[in-house]
Amino acid sequence: AYDNVDASYELHPTYNWVDISAGLGTNLNLADPGEKTQITQIYTAVRPLPFTFRFYGIDYDTITVTASGNIAFGNQHGADHFRNYPVPAQSAPRAMIAPYWDDLRTSQAGQGVWWYNDTANNRVIIQWKAGCGGSGYSTPLNFQVILYGQDLTPTLDGNGRILFQYNDVTMNLSGSF
Repeated sequence: AYDNVDASYELHPTYNWVDISAGLGTNLNLADPGEKTQITQIYTAVRPLPFTFRFYGIDYDTITVTASGNIAFGNQHGADHFRNYPVPAQSAPRAMIAPYWDDLRTSQAGQGVWWYNDTANNRVIIQWKAGCGGSGYSTPLNFQVILYGQDLTPTLDGNGRILFQYNDVTMNLSGSF
């Protein structure tokens, strides 16, 4: 993992926000109201990956995107668990990547989950614009996970590169902790 003090490290990633929600990406229509009222409400989309992605030594060709701020490799259509239990958890999706795993609302104007296959840069970008915060869901979130194919960005162990980007993540916390 890298942070803002790693700028002198030769291989540090460069923050380069690509807003795919403005028409570049495909809206996955995961309009989660933030509170499940019926067990039949599923807010996931299973997508084929444009390249094989190795995650902890296992190769995957599909990914499940959830409205709850996480993705999971393979077809895990019903795995939209919004409760962020410690990982690994019995009810958590297998092979999960969680840039902001929480009970998110993606159903309001300007909110959603988008997918973009950036073939020129050999990467897939998934972006969430959501509300968070329990009652009211007033905390604005805008974040991405980017998966890189091995063609342009190989790794020493063959596992795929993953990048989290946070454009707007505000923590509106109150109360005593």
